[in-house]
Amino acid sequence: MSWGFVSMTRVGMIFAAGRGTRLGKLGESTPKALIPIQGEPMLKRIALRMKQAGIHELVINVHHLGDQIRSFVEQEDSFGMDVHFSEEEELLDTGGGLKFARRFFPAASTVLVHNADIYTDIDLSELFQRHEESSAIASLLVSNRESSRVLFFGERGQLAGWKNKKTGDEIRVGSYQQVSPLAYGGLQVISPEFL
Repeated sequence: MSWGFVSMTRVGMIFAAGRGTRLGKLGESTPKALIPIQGEPMLKRIALRMKQAGIHELVINVHHLGDQIRSFVEQEDSFGMDVHFSEEEELLDTGGGLKFARRFFPAASTVLVHNADIYTDIDLSELFQRHEESSAIASLLVSNRESSRVLFFGERGQLAGWKNKKTGDEIRVGSYQQVSPLAYGGLQVISPEFL
């Protein structure tokens, strides 16, 4: 018997629609994705890291001051990538933004989703590879750190619920003997089945 391997298209999505309210006055006039860190906007840093990881198609969701983001991407020649903008008339949050943008993803694509306000030096190619080898429908970057919101994971890394410590809201799924509370790191890789 011979086994075939179907190569998935790797696509990137940057969540850049947020209002940047925690940035105060700075967020009122500049989208958080364009705030420079050591002289370079996070949007550019993330896009170039995605390109380096083999992503050539990028979706950016926009809402607050979206025209500034579009202009910046245009000035940067779309970072040498095929860029689509998912314009949200109202903020749709993570799940809604992803669902709304799925029309831009090729049918058999694995999508790296990256929040625009997250900086990490994690190897994005390795993250893709580990996700694809796992056969999971979604892989989340998490860490053991203090956070007001945590995700619960079972013994083998299965998502088992979440808790908002500020409001006390909590959901548990499955019957796991033990769960580990971990903080979400703003990066996820999702398979076509998830969409």
